[in-house]
Amino acid sequence: MINEFTAVIEWGEDWYLAYCLEVPEANGQGKTKAAARENLAQAIALMLDFSREEGRRGLPPEAVEEVLVIEYPPEKGRIKLAPEGRGRSLRSRALGRFRPPGRLCRG
Repeated sequence: MINEFTAVIEWGEDWYLAYCLEVPEANGQGKTKAAARENLAQAIALMLDFSREEGRRGLPPEAVEEVLVIEYPPEKGRIKLAPEGRGRSLRSRALGRFRPPGRLCRG
């Protein structure tokens, strides 16, 4: 899966500092801009994994996980969802078995 994020990179006293507008918990640093950017990318990936796993805690057995595909930025103020069926159902690792799509769930 490919995602796009906005990286802001600034020069500190001795390091480049990087942070992400969409994932404010993630930040990076490095002696070069490239190193700060790579460090930020790793931090974003860790935060997304952590958020996903935290979101799965305590899900009821009937919960379904689906990939939601959107086109962003929205044209004319509307977010377009991909046609139904383009998303793929996921195997719930917490529950260990496939659950067919069809219900909304948190996660």
